[in-house]
Amino acid sequence: MTLEFLDKGGDIRGAILFFKFNQEKTNLFELKKGYARGGHSHDYDIIHTLISGTIEHRTKSIYSSDEIIETVSAPAILKIPANTANLIVALEDSIFSEIFQSEYKSIVYSEYRDIVLKKIKNENTSNSENKLVIENTIEDDRGKIFFLKFGYKKINFIELKKGFARGGHFHPFDSEHIILSGKIKYLEKNLQLDEESEKFYQAPSIIKTKAELAHLFVGLDDTVFIETYDGEYTATYYPDYRKQVEEKLDL
Repeated sequence: MTLEFLDKGGDIRGAILFFKFNQEKTNLFELKKGYARGGHSHDYDIIHTLISGTIEHRTKSIYSSDEIIETVSAPAILKIPANTANLIVALEDSIFSEIFQSEYKSIVYSEYRDIVLKKIKNENTSNSENKLVIENTIEDDRGKIFFLKFGYKKINFIELKKGFARGGHFHPFDSEHIILSGKIKYLEKNLQLDEESEKFYQAPSIIKTKAELAHLFVGLDDTVFIETYDGEYTATYYPDYRKQVEEKLDL
């Protein structure tokens, strides 16, 4: 099974991109500053990953009046238990993902849903054009990459099949990687200090990669992850790591 793009949608609050990977559904939401999404609960667990921006996140169990309100900046992982009402308010233009394994169903939570609707009707809320778009798609034996753009920020939605590797290079910019599904081995090397580390990550996890650090991802399971960075993409191969990428591709 490969990463599939199913459809796109959205409204004045921003675009929505719908994907599927194995049995998991992954929706990518754009949320413009001042608007809100959510206002409901589910009878299954949900994982949100904040990919870009800053939000106010509210949660409340439908069985009690206990509420948690927090300000969250990307990158971040938000775990929403079953039967918990959820509200996301954009404090700046934001992107987040939603991951679940069941067929989508929700129960409206009126207190939060009223906030969503009120912000849609607010004349002072932004009505700018949607900024989240798919620019290109490529595919090889490792899987697909969907190249997305959100203003100046680039977001790559990357599939890595078990036994293959990606990366094998370093960048002149910092980048962030969010493991949405699966498990990887992550190698990183400071070439100036000749220091190397090896770590293992399982979804959901966040990896922050500093500029000029060589890095390599090896799929221990079929995996999907997000890569984000600002500006134009450039990379320089690190031969010791790149060799592993090419050997697994049988190049």
